[in-house]
Amino acid sequence: MKSGTIFLFRVPPKPNLVQRAIEYFTGKPWVHAAINCDGFVYEATWPAIIRTPLDKWLEHNHPTEAWEPIVERPCERMRIYLETAVNLEWKYNWLKILALMLVYPTRWFWRKIGWVPFDSWIFGEICSVLVDEAWYAEGVDLLPGQRQGYTAPGDLRRRPGFVLMEVKSDAHA
Repeated sequence: MKSGTIFLFRVPPKPNLVQRAIEYFTGKPWVHAAINCDGFVYEATWPAIIRTPLDKWLEHNHPTEAWEPIVERPCERMRIYLETAVNLEWKYNWLKILALMLVYPTRWFWRKIGWVPFDSWIFGEICSVLVDEAWYAEGVDLLPGQRQGYTAPGDLRRRPGFVLMEVKSDAHA
């Protein structure tokens, strides 16, 4: 599995309140995102951004989709960004989740004024923005014309330069 692979999760059969809200306000059934970099999966989850070895992560997580980059990249700047998030113990940003529930349906307005509420690392990060920012650190803008602070998990699907792949692990083989 290549560095930069994006994992996405659909709303589970019994969603919690946050998952229901993400689905409702984004209008998309995608509620979580994570990214593989150099054999580790990075994800923003409560209470902080974490790093887990890929094989161990796949034993306990069952992503709905995995989008692998077509071209292998060294991903050095991506790794530095993600390691910084882990080492500085960036927290999961509940304020941003709540703000994005209001912001996402009115993104046109926020784009126009060029500002996103709680769009600062000091407040922490959310899963889809972490993935988007990791690729941006590598020099790839996954969503041209959209600031990274607006990214929802469903926005990361079907990006140019990525191919949908089957997710396999030893636990599922």
